[in-house]
Amino acid sequence: MTIKSVFDFKDYKAFLEHYELSRKSFERGFRSKLADHIGCQSGYISQVLNGSAQFSLEQGLKIAGFLSLDERAKKYFLLMIEIARAGTKELRAHFEAELEQLREDFLNIKQRVGDSRSLTDKEQSIYYRSHRRFKFLNQW
Repeated sequence: MTIKSVFDFKDYKAFLEHYELSRKSFERGFRSKLADHIGCQSGYISQVLNGSAQFSLEQGLKIAGFLSLDERAKKYFLLMIEIARAGTKELRAHFEAELEQLREDFLNIKQRVGDSRSLTDKEQSIYYRSHRRFKFLNQW
């Protein structure tokens, strides 16, 4: 499964679920690790991702750090949380316009620079196997 960018989503919960599923084959306990990082119970993570509860902006900032999002992606992620937490249609529309502008800016840069390709699981396995072998040989 190819990992999508945060910019491919308009809902932070959908992004986090995709992120979790994309790593399930080689990383276990995503929700537990995330809960430890932001200082809550793993059950709360499930409540947010599966229900109507929302992360706070403070928790969102910690999550962005946990996911190692760059500044632009972090801002986009936090805007998705603000949209989900917005109490009025006007405020939601304001944040959605800002989110769309960030997305357009990202896509414009992506078109100018080009898209990078993720390694498949097989390619990652070959890379890490050869890297370990090289490291072992250099110890002699």
